[in-house]
Amino acid sequence: DGAASGRIAGALWESNSLERLLLPANSLGSAGCGMVFDAICNVMGLREIDLSRNVIGGDGRRSMFTSLASCKGLEVLALDNNNLSCKDVLQLAEAISTVDSKLARLCVANNKIGDVGAAAIARSLPRALNLSSLDLTGNQIGDVGVCAFAEALSSVPHHLSFLSLSQNPFGAEGTQALSAAPASLSLQATPSPLEVSICLACLLCFLLCLHCPS
Repeated sequence: DGAASGRIAGALWESNSLERLLLPANSLGSAGCGMVFDAICNVMGLREIDLSRNVIGGDGRRSMFTSLASCKGLEVLALDNNNLSCKDVLQLAEAISTVDSKLARLCVANNKIGDVGAAAIARSLPRALNLSSLDLTGNQIGDVGVCAFAEALSSVPHHLSFLSLSQNPFGAEGTQALSAAPASLSLQATPSPLEVSICLACLLCFLLCLHCPS
């Protein structure tokens, strides 16, 4: 709640030695996250932030992206299940691809970044020099977004060793594009259950047609 967020923010203002801030599923909301992120600027040694499952609203997001630019030592960021949109991720992609970013692991699973957000993150890969793990599970990413990632993975320098695109509604085009991903990349890319069901239904229809009398 607001009082708890205020106490957390107050503690952050008084401490510049904190290395890990783990606040998943705390119902901080927009105002709470805004207060926390405003205070984060003071914590120069912060290496890990977990604000997953907090439903960050507009004001909190604006504070978040402003503060992230000042977190020069941040290595791990978890923002899954926060209702982030493609517009939010455009700002996030810009923040993580600054020249001096040390971010190594980013989780934005189960948000709503879509194809536009996925493409923005894909474009940031050459500048995200330390990013090695990226989780985009369950983000409404279709073939367009998946193909943007596949192209980036095969054509630009990057340091990714793990990427999850599972539970996204991409089809055969995206799957084929990902088949050219580097062998060094640990890739999780199982489509959403709906897409799997559609593919199986198509396969069943095809097999039935083969056995139908002409």
